[in-house]
Amino acid sequence: MISHSQVRPFACDTCDKAFRSAAQLKAHKNRHTATKDFVCDLCGYAAQQKTALEMHKMRHAKDYKFTCQVCGKGFYNNAELQKHVDVHSGKTHRCDICGKSFFHTDRLRIHRKIHNPEQNTKRFLCDTCGKAFLTPSRLRLHKVKHGTTPKAICDICGKFVRDETTLELHRRTHTGEKPYSCDVCSKTFSSRCSVRTHMLTHTGEKPHTCTKCNKSFTQRSTLVVHMRSSRSFLWLLEPSPSGGIFIKTVYTLLNSDSTKLLNVNLSGALPQVCSLCGSKYNSGIELKLHMEVHTGSKDFLCQICNKTFAQQNLLNKHMVMHQTIRPYQCNLCHKSFKRNYEMRSHKKRHSAEKKFTCDVCSYASICKSTLEIHKKRHLQEYRFICEICGKGSYTTTEMQEHKEMHSGVRHQCEVCGKGFISRSYLLFHQRIHSKDHQRVPCDICNKTFPYKSALKDHKRRQHGKPTIKCELCDRAFTSGSAMKLHFRVHTGEKPYVCNFCGKTFSSSTNLRTHERVHTGEKPYMCKECGKSFTQHSSLVVHMRYHTGQRPYECHDCGKKFVTKTILTAHVKTHSTNS
Repeated sequence: MISHSQVRPFACDTCDKAFRSAAQLKAHKNRHTATKDFVCDLCGYAAQQKTALEMHKMRHAKDYKFTCQVCGKGFYNNAELQKHVDVHSGKTHRCDICGKSFFHTDRLRIHRKIHNPEQNTKRFLCDTCGKAFLTPSRLRLHKVKHGTTPKAICDICGKFVRDETTLELHRRTHTGEKPYSCDVCSKTFSSRCSVRTHMLTHTGEKPHTCTKCNKSFTQRSTLVVHMRSSRSFLWLLEPSPSGGIFIKTVYTLLNSDSTKLLNVNLSGALPQVCSLCGSKYNSGIELKLHMEVHTGSKDFLCQICNKTFAQQNLLNKHMVMHQTIRPYQCNLCHKSFKRNYEMRSHKKRHSAEKKFTCDVCSYASICKSTLEIHKKRHLQEYRFICEICGKGSYTTTEMQEHKEMHSGVRHQCEVCGKGFISRSYLLFHQRIHSKDHQRVPCDICNKTFPYKSALKDHKRRQHGKPTIKCELCDRAFTSGSAMKLHFRVHTGEKPYVCNFCGKTFSSSTNLRTHERVHTGEKPYMCKECGKSFTQHSSLVVHMRYHTGQRPYECHDCGKKFVTKTILTAHVKTHSTNS
């Protein structure tokens, strides 16, 4: 009958955990003193008993002994299964003081310590940052954040997470799996925590209350933001006992005119200040990052580009830049991205209204920052200058892509063999080889193009009105780049030099075509006869001999030709004969 009793009179004087019998307490106390001689050869986990190690190894092999009849989830012992079954039964254990509910009695027991002044003491300190915790389990979970080696790595995007449970939750961002549903509106979620938060919108429950104005909120994070905006609160920082970073202590003023302080135990809830320079920050993480400015400590090195970082998580985020995999794909245009937030930001372009308009050229954007970068192009306010040719750019990405032109590195398509000067151009090109790719037709001449940008460029060049006039010959163009290229005819400027023979050219396209004379490269091949060409235009003309297409017709005699040059030469024969 003791096993059914809710009374736990035997408490551990080290960690305050309570037990129903003295024998259970005695066995538990051995864990604080005994040595852990049994070590897992896979992950380094250590245990005091061989049976505990064997149970642990089952988790690596996923050798489940018990299975939930409702959802099929597996467990290694009956106690874990029974705790899990409570989730499906809807049975909850409610705190009789604050009304907060929990699925398991042990979670409720830990929670009740908050209301007991004798037990609500955070005695377990982190020896790295000095932060205090109520239970040793929460301290162990916190210490994982300080670890220099990741506990688990996502095999899709390469992100580092602290444990297998977090990894399983993270993978759902790739798979789209949402196994938890709301019983009221059937909306699905990826985590149980999200369901519980969502359910508060149906019940109207707001468990988090401000101690100053009694305003209530459904989520603690909303309360934290509310507390930061209130002037009735004061925050202080104290040195850590371990000589490291800082412990946050938060106070509230009893009234606006009083200087008497009362500790309200809201550590980390309000803005914080640097004790060295007085800078204020809204979170402990921001303050900790700021402290690196004073200490100058950057111990985490990128092995690829030698850039250093103050924290492991910053290095992990940086490493995504060097990865070639792009696991996040837009379901509307199939463009892929390295980071999830980049994909979400991109998808807004398909639906969001372009509210920010340029007053010079009527360019429109969905965000103000993009418009500001665009305006710099009119003023030529370059942030980065190429030290080789002096060309300016507005972002680091543009400059990196530009420098690849000088390096001579070519990114080649594995499907058709076409080469590109930057990897971004190659990734853009590879979309035409996908099964879902559809060419975009022009609504004026019905000519099709592989991308919307190519169609837009075609309409501007072929069907648009030339508005940009040359100052010297009054010739008009549809774009500033075409005008710039034309102006070199008058100035004689030829900034592109051949590395083989020193010959100069007015455009990079002409230089690349010329260099194929030296390299012997002929990337454009006829699928009918296998003949190769250095230029795409030569291949187009050659294909007309196979298809019989003669697009250029003489108005005098009706004879047709494959090129405009041959037609021009033919027309001269009529004027000579006449």
